Amino acid sequence: MSRIQRARASQQGWLLADDQSPFGSLAPVSLGDRVVAVLAESGPLTEAEIVQYLPEGGDVTEIRRELLSDSRIVMAGGGWTLAPAESAEELQLFDVPAANARAKKGRCRRPLSDRAELCLTEAGHPLTLQALVDRMGGDVNVESLKVQLFSDDRFIRSDVSEWALRCWGMRRYTSVRELVSEEVDGAGGSMSLDDLQRNLARDFTIKAPTLRQVASTAPFTVSGGLVRRLNDASGQSASLPEGEAPVRGGSSAQLGVEDASADEIMGLMGL
Repeated sequence: MSRIQRARASQQGWLLADDQSPFGSLAPVSLGDRVVAVLAESGPLTEAEIVQYLPEGGDVTEIRRELLSDSRIVMAGGGWTLAPAESAEELQLFDVPAANARAKKGRCRRPLSDRAELCLTEAGHPLTLQALVDRMGGDVNVESLKVQLFSDDRFIRSDVSEWALRCWGMRRYTSVRELVSEEVDGAGGSMSLDDLQRNLARDFTIKAPTLRQVASTAPFTVSGGLVRRLNDASGQSASLPEGEAPVRGGSSAQLGVEDASADEIMGLMGL
């Protein structure tokens, strides 16, 4: 009989019967250990295949949480398998008599950042924080995850509310002001507002009213459809055609930011 098939459910969790006992010596086995045993015997497997191999099936969300959080398990192509260092040891998981079982080392739980890297690798495209949390199984504090993503060089903020892997080579979202600086400076100090909007729209979902507000506020000014830097931070404008003045000040409605999101407002502030 398969080592996996010898397991059964009980009030204490999953239990394994020792073949050397007529009634079975019972040793508790967690869902994570059962998934590891399935992979040791039959991996690599997809999530759906793992569910099929478990004798009693299982909740896909719980199984996915184990796959992402257990450091003994790694991604393999489109599925999951055991980390090389674990394979030989975990193959013995159900062969040790319960009465004389060795003390198994405790499972090492992956940090949130490692779980996020797995989810992004699996998705193959940027994800919002909420999408990451959903893929990670839901037992994740969003603020804790955000802190780890900001502090880990493997990740970049790729849009107003999305994250990506740095190795994908995507442009990094910083703040709207910094992005405008990059574009204007890269164009030699001035560029058309239309070109600015077109360039940034290729990579980011910045709203047009927000972009116009930033382009019209120190250290920038808009004149004759061109965005250029002011001469200095005091607000004195660069040379403008006679009778023209930079667009500055006024209410949020006048400046066109009434539709700006919270993240974009933070971007205006350089955060």
